[in-house]
Amino acid sequence: MLPVDVVPIQDFGAKAADHLASVLRRKAEAVIGFPTGNTPLPLYQELLSRQAKGQIALGQMRAVMLDDYLGARPDQEISFRNWLDRHLFVPAGLDPRRILPIPTQPQNIAADCRDYENRLNAWGGCDLLFLGLGLNGHVGFNEPGADPDSITHVTPLSQISRQVNAAYWKHGSLSADSVPEYGVTMGLGTILRAREIILLVRGAEKAGILARTLQAEITPAIPASLLRRHARARVLCDVAAAGELKPSPPQRAQEVES
Repeated sequence: MLPVDVVPIQDFGAKAADHLASVLRRKAEAVIGFPTGNTPLPLYQELLSRQAKGQIALGQMRAVMLDDYLGARPDQEISFRNWLDRHLFVPAGLDPRRILPIPTQPQNIAADCRDYENRLNAWGGCDLLFLGLGLNGHVGFNEPGADPDSITHVTPLSQISRQVNAAYWKHGSLSADSVPEYGVTMGLGTILRAREIILLVRGAEKAGILARTLQAEITPAIPASLLRRHARARVLCDVAAAGELKPSPPQRAQEVES
Protein backbone atom coordinates (compact mmCIF):
# COMPACT_ATOMS: atom_id res chain seq x y z
CA MET A 1 0.00 0.00 0.00
CA LEU A 2 1.28 3.45 -0.93
CA PRO A 3 -0.17 6.35 1.09
CA VAL A 4 -1.57 9.23 -0.97
CA ASP A 5 -2.37 12.67 0.42
CA VAL A 6 -4.87 14.46 -1.85
CA VAL A 7 -5.14 18.14 -0.99
CA PRO A 8 -6.73 21.25 -2.51
CA ILE A 9 -4.20 23.08 -4.67
CA GLN A 10 -4.06 26.00 -2.24
CA ASP A 11 -2.87 23.64 0.52
CA PHE A 12 -0.22 21.83 -1.54
CA GLY A 13 2.81 23.87 -0.49
CA ALA A 14 1.83 23.92 3.18
CA LYS A 15 1.27 20.17 3.33
CA ALA A 16 4.68 19.48 1.76
CA ALA A 17 6.33 22.01 4.08
CA ASP A 18 4.74 20.28 7.08
CA HIS A 19 6.55 17.06 6.13
CA LEU A 20 9.90 18.83 5.91
CA ALA A 21 9.34 20.76 9.12
CA SER A 22 8.64 17.55 11.02
CA VAL A 23 11.96 16.11 9.81
CA LEU A 24 13.89 19.24 10.77
CA ARG A 25 12.34 19.29 14.23
CA ARG A 26 13.82 15.85 14.81
CA LYS A 27 17.13 16.59 13.10
CA ALA A 28 18.15 20.16 12.26
CA GLU A 29 20.98 18.95 10.00
CA ALA A 30 18.80 16.49 8.09
CA VAL A 31 19.80 15.65 4.52
CA ILE A 32 17.00 16.72 2.18
CA GLY A 33 16.81 16.04 -1.56
CA PHE A 34 15.16 18.73 -3.71
CA PRO A 35 13.85 18.63 -7.30
CA THR A 36 13.43 21.45 -9.81
CA GLY A 37 10.41 22.35 -11.94
CA ASN A 38 7.05 24.00 -11.43
CA THR A 39 5.62 21.32 -9.14
CA PRO A 40 7.75 22.02 -6.03
CA LEU A 41 7.51 25.83 -6.29
CA PRO A 42 4.62 26.10 -3.77
CA LEU A 43 6.74 24.11 -1.31
CA TYR A 44 9.74 26.41 -1.73
CA GLN A 45 7.60 29.54 -1.45
CA GLU A 46 5.99 28.19 1.72
CA LEU A 47 9.35 27.28 3.26
CA LEU A 48 10.75 30.76 2.63
CA SER A 49 7.58 32.37 4.00
CA ARG A 50 7.76 30.29 7.18
CA GLN A 51 11.43 31.08 7.65
CA ALA A 52 10.74 34.80 7.27
CA LYS A 53 8.13 34.48 10.02
CA GLY A 54 10.51 32.57 12.28
CA GLN A 55 8.45 29.38 12.03
CA ILE A 56 11.20 27.20 10.54
CA ALA A 57 15.00 27.34 10.30
CA LEU A 58 16.47 26.05 7.04
CA GLY A 59 20.08 27.08 7.51
CA GLN A 60 21.28 23.92 9.24
CA MET A 61 19.83 21.37 6.83
CA ARG A 62 21.96 19.77 4.14
CA ALA A 63 20.53 19.96 0.63
CA VAL A 64 21.06 17.38 -2.10
CA MET A 65 20.44 17.98 -5.78
CA LEU A 66 18.63 15.23 -7.66
CA ASP A 67 19.65 15.88 -11.27
CA ASP A 68 20.99 18.41 -13.77
CA TYR A 69 22.07 18.67 -17.39
CA LEU A 70 25.38 17.27 -18.56
CA GLY A 71 27.60 20.24 -19.36
CA ALA A 72 25.51 22.82 -17.49
CA ARG A 73 27.37 25.41 -15.41
CA PRO A 74 25.90 27.08 -12.31
CA ASP A 75 26.13 30.51 -13.98
CA GLN A 76 23.82 29.39 -16.81
CA GLU A 77 20.07 29.92 -16.56
CA ILE A 78 19.44 26.37 -17.79
CA SER A 79 21.42 24.90 -14.88
CA PHE A 80 19.33 23.21 -12.22
CA ARG A 81 21.81 24.48 -9.62
CA ASN A 82 21.11 27.99 -10.86
CA TRP A 83 17.36 27.32 -10.61
CA LEU A 84 17.55 25.95 -7.07
CA ASP A 85 19.86 28.75 -5.98
CA ARG A 86 17.31 31.32 -7.17
CA HIS A 87 14.19 29.64 -5.83
CA LEU A 88 15.44 28.14 -2.57
CA PHE A 89 19.09 27.86 -1.60
CA VAL A 90 20.15 31.53 -1.72
CA PRO A 91 16.97 33.10 -0.26
CA ALA A 92 17.02 30.43 2.47
CA GLY A 93 20.57 31.50 3.37
CA LEU A 94 21.96 28.02 2.89
CA ASP A 95 25.75 27.79 3.12
CA PRO A 96 27.11 26.36 -0.18
CA ARG A 97 29.08 23.85 1.89
CA ARG A 98 25.74 22.38 2.92
CA ILE A 99 24.73 21.75 -0.71
CA LEU A 100 25.64 18.57 -2.60
CA PRO A 101 25.35 19.39 -6.30
CA ILE A 102 25.03 16.82 -9.03
CA PRO A 103 28.26 16.75 -11.09
CA THR A 104 27.74 18.12 -14.59
CA GLN A 105 31.06 18.57 -16.35
CA PRO A 106 31.86 15.88 -18.95
CA GLN A 107 35.51 15.59 -17.98
CA ASN A 108 35.90 12.80 -15.42
CA ILE A 109 32.11 12.54 -15.08
CA ALA A 110 32.14 8.85 -14.06
CA ALA A 111 34.60 9.58 -11.24
CA ASP A 112 32.61 12.66 -10.23
CA CYS A 113 29.41 10.59 -10.04
CA ARG A 114 31.17 8.11 -7.75
CA ASP A 115 32.39 11.03 -5.63
CA TYR A 116 28.81 12.34 -5.40
CA GLU A 117 27.68 8.92 -4.15
CA ASN A 118 30.54 8.81 -1.64
CA ARG A 119 29.74 12.28 -0.31
CA LEU A 120 26.05 11.43 -0.01
CA ASN A 121 26.94 8.26 1.88
CA ALA A 122 29.29 10.24 4.13
CA TRP A 123 26.35 12.49 5.00
CA GLY A 124 24.35 9.38 5.90
CA GLY A 125 22.08 9.41 2.83
CA CYS A 126 18.86 11.33 2.36
CA ASP A 127 16.60 11.61 5.37
CA LEU A 128 13.84 12.97 3.12
CA LEU A 129 13.80 13.06 -0.68
CA PHE A 130 11.22 15.06 -2.61
CA LEU A 131 10.61 13.90 -6.18
CA GLY A 132 8.61 15.18 -9.12
CA LEU A 133 6.78 12.93 -11.58
CA GLY A 134 7.49 13.17 -15.31
CA LEU A 135 4.77 12.76 -17.90
CA ASN A 136 6.41 9.48 -18.94
CA GLY A 137 6.81 8.32 -15.34
CA HIS A 138 10.40 9.39 -14.85
CA VAL A 139 11.78 10.45 -11.48
CA GLY A 140 14.91 12.54 -11.51
CA PHE A 141 16.20 11.92 -15.01
CA ASN A 142 15.58 8.17 -14.74
CA GLU A 143 13.68 7.67 -17.97
CA PRO A 144 11.52 4.63 -18.81
CA GLY A 145 13.63 1.47 -18.84
CA ALA A 146 16.14 2.77 -16.31
CA ASP A 147 18.02 0.22 -14.21
CA PRO A 148 16.21 -0.16 -10.86
CA ASP A 149 19.57 -0.66 -9.11
CA SER A 150 21.40 2.26 -10.77
CA ILE A 151 23.45 4.82 -8.90
CA THR A 152 24.25 8.37 -10.03
CA HIS A 153 24.97 8.34 -13.76
CA VAL A 154 24.76 10.06 -17.15
CA THR A 155 21.62 9.29 -19.13
CA PRO A 156 20.09 10.28 -22.49
CA LEU A 157 16.93 12.34 -22.13
CA SER A 158 13.66 11.51 -23.86
CA GLN A 159 12.16 14.01 -26.28
CA ILE A 160 9.14 14.53 -24.01
CA SER A 161 11.40 15.42 -21.09
CA ARG A 162 13.28 17.93 -23.24
CA GLN A 163 10.03 19.46 -24.49
CA VAL A 164 8.61 19.85 -20.98
CA ASN A 165 11.85 21.25 -19.56
CA ALA A 166 12.19 23.80 -22.35
CA ALA A 167 9.11 25.54 -20.98
CA TYR A 168 10.85 26.23 -17.66
CA TRP A 169 13.16 28.68 -19.42
CA LYS A 170 10.71 30.17 -21.92
CA HIS A 171 11.92 33.68 -21.15
CA GLY A 172 15.31 32.59 -22.49
CA SER A 173 13.63 31.56 -25.77
CA LEU A 174 14.65 27.92 -25.44
CA SER A 175 13.22 25.27 -27.71
CA ALA A 176 13.22 21.54 -27.04
CA ASP A 177 16.16 21.25 -29.43
CA SER A 178 18.11 23.71 -27.26
CA VAL A 179 17.76 21.54 -24.16
CA PRO A 180 20.78 19.27 -23.65
CA GLU A 181 20.41 15.70 -24.87
CA TYR A 182 21.97 14.20 -21.74
CA GLY A 183 21.38 14.61 -18.04
CA VAL A 184 23.10 13.45 -14.87
CA THR A 185 20.81 11.94 -12.28
CA MET A 186 20.67 10.24 -8.94
CA GLY A 187 20.01 6.61 -9.88
CA LEU A 188 16.91 4.66 -8.93
CA GLY A 189 18.95 2.53 -6.55
CA THR A 190 20.21 5.66 -4.80
CA ILE A 191 16.71 7.15 -4.69
CA LEU A 192 15.28 4.03 -3.10
CA ARG A 193 17.88 4.18 -0.32
CA ALA A 194 16.41 7.46 0.98
CA ARG A 195 14.80 6.95 4.38
CA GLU A 196 11.64 8.78 3.37
CA ILE A 197 10.36 9.75 -0.10
CA ILE A 198 7.55 12.13 -1.07
CA LEU A 199 6.42 12.16 -4.70
CA LEU A 200 4.98 15.60 -5.47
CA VAL A 201 2.35 15.70 -8.23
CA ARG A 202 0.29 18.68 -9.40
CA GLY A 203 -2.14 19.26 -12.25
CA ALA A 204 -4.61 17.37 -14.42
CA GLU A 205 -1.92 16.65 -17.04
CA LYS A 206 -0.26 14.32 -14.51
CA ALA A 207 -3.46 12.42 -13.64
CA GLY A 208 -2.96 9.63 -16.17
CA ILE A 209 0.66 8.89 -15.33
CA LEU A 210 -0.04 9.09 -11.59
CA ALA A 211 -2.79 6.48 -11.97
CA ARG A 212 -0.44 4.20 -13.91
CA THR A 213 2.32 4.78 -11.36
CA LEU A 214 0.09 3.70 -8.50
CA GLN A 215 -2.27 1.18 -10.06
CA ALA A 216 -0.57 -0.48 -13.05
CA GLU A 217 2.21 -3.04 -12.71
CA ILE A 218 5.48 -2.16 -11.00
CA THR A 219 7.93 -1.90 -13.88
CA PRO A 220 11.03 0.03 -14.98
CA ALA A 221 8.91 1.16 -17.94
CA ILE A 222 7.26 3.47 -15.38
CA PRO A 223 10.22 4.29 -13.13
CA ALA A 224 8.06 6.02 -10.51
CA SER A 225 6.14 2.78 -9.97
CA LEU A 226 9.24 1.35 -8.29
CA LEU A 227 8.56 3.69 -5.37
CA ARG A 228 5.83 1.26 -4.35
CA ARG A 229 8.59 -1.06 -3.14
CA HIS A 230 9.80 1.54 -0.63
CA ALA A 231 8.66 1.20 2.97
CA ARG A 232 8.30 4.96 3.56
CA ALA A 233 7.33 6.46 0.22
CA ARG A 234 4.12 8.44 -0.18
CA VAL A 235 2.41 10.69 -2.72
CA LEU A 236 1.30 14.27 -2.19
CA CYS A 237 -0.96 15.44 -5.00
CA ASP A 238 -3.63 18.01 -5.68
CA VAL A 239 -7.22 17.13 -6.55
CA ALA A 240 -6.68 17.49 -10.30
CA ALA A 241 -3.73 15.08 -10.31
CA ALA A 242 -5.82 12.49 -8.45
CA GLY A 243 -8.57 12.64 -11.07
CA GLU A 244 -7.90 9.23 -12.68
CA LEU A 245 -7.26 7.18 -9.54
CA LYS A 246 -9.71 4.30 -9.14
CA PRO A 247 -11.60 4.39 -6.88
CA SER A 248 -11.50 8.16 -6.72
CA PRO A 249 -9.90 8.99 -3.35
CA PRO A 250 -11.31 11.58 -0.98
CA GLN A 251 -9.23 14.63 -0.20
CA ARG A 252 -6.57 14.20 2.48
CA ALA A 253 -4.81 10.93 3.25
CA GLN A 254 -5.96 7.90 1.31
CA GLU A 255 -4.40 4.47 0.82
CA VAL A 256 -4.13 3.32 -2.78
CA GLU A 257 -3.85 -0.32 -3.71
CA SER A 258 -0.49 -1.29 -5.11
